[in-house]
Amino acid sequence: MTLKEFDVQMSRFAVSGFLTSSWTDRRLEWLPSDHNGISSLQLYQGDIWTPGFVLWNSDTSLTSMGYDNTPVRAYSNGLIVWSPGQVFVTSCDADVTYFPFDIQRCAMDFTPHGYKMDEINMTIDETFPSKGESTLNTMWEVRQTKMFLTDMNNELMLHVSVTFSRRGLIFVLILILPVVLMSLVNLAVFFIPVEEGNRVDFSTTMLLTISVAMTVVGGYLPESSLPQISLMCYMVSIHVFISMLVMVFTVKSVQIYHRTETDEMSTMSKFLTKVLLGKRREKIGIKTPNKEDITEVKEFERPKWIISSPDDIGKDEVKIDNRAEDDTNQINDVSVTWKDVGSTFDRLSFIFFILLIGILDLVTISMVFLKGGKTPL
Repeated sequence: MTLKEFDVQMSRFAVSGFLTSSWTDRRLEWLPSDHNGISSLQLYQGDIWTPGFVLWNSDTSLTSMGYDNTPVRAYSNGLIVWSPGQVFVTSCDADVTYFPFDIQRCAMDFTPHGYKMDEINMTIDETFPSKGESTLNTMWEVRQTKMFLTDMNNELMLHVSVTFSRRGLIFVLILILPVVLMSLVNLAVFFIPVEEGNRVDFSTTMLLTISVAMTVVGGYLPESSLPQISLMCYMVSIHVFISMLVMVFTVKSVQIYHRTETDEMSTMSKFLTKVLLGKRREKIGIKTPNKEDITEVKEFERPKWIISSPDDIGKDEVKIDNRAEDDTNQINDVSVTWKDVGSTFDRLSFIFFILLIGILDLVTISMVFLKGGKTPL
């Protein structure tokens, strides 16, 4: 079996292969010894009875499988082996929610048209491989193949289910990686000095670049909205919206930088600026000693060798009027300019967008990787 095509937009699934079936026809038994030791011979489909399988969910036409000149192998014990081969084209709805690591399952429904359940009996070969021998496909990888029987309107239905996954590594390189990198490069606008005067030009150029890139990337995204739009479509659209927000924040940042000192500044702006830029209140003035460091002198005794006259002998009281005071230094706040506020706005904007992009990409890619790898029921 070879997976030929899976068209998401047209909901078409095409494989080429052989459907081998066998049965016993007592009318075609013979003794090899009576016929020069011939134990088998090749006949043609038009010469003997065949089940006449029809691909019930065909996307082209409901015709019986095989042709009149399709070879059929007949054995001397009456065993007939019939292996008609063709390209089987069926309709199959795709689920591209977890593109580019989506897993699809399509089925081919065969029925011996015209035969009731009590007229024909079908069994499945237990040795049928679960994965099957499939030829390599550059876009899809066959993961599982299984067969089972059901009944529909008193007719047997043979279902051949094929589960296959997309080879998504190429889409990581040409779709996911460029989108993430361009969005991160766009945030470099907050590090360009406002004095250079090219912030808005850089942001506008990046927005146009991302828009053009998204047009190219959009060609690789599946155009299916059932049962759900691909998560990658949401991710790409949000990245474009984020790029627009970055440009708006850039214009606002330039506006803040060019405000004059006469413009009123809010208390919150001052507080955030001091916190983020590391500006602290500075203390200025003369520092007085602590009260514990001052000793009050109530009286002292003058030494005799420095007494100018006998009348000075005695104790003198010295009153200390000044008292120690607490440390009452003057405090002066460092002034905050609009350039400082603009720098704070740039930092907050960068942190906001880096977190926004990081959370968006982490959640989306995790869902695509983890849930996209599960086989659909």
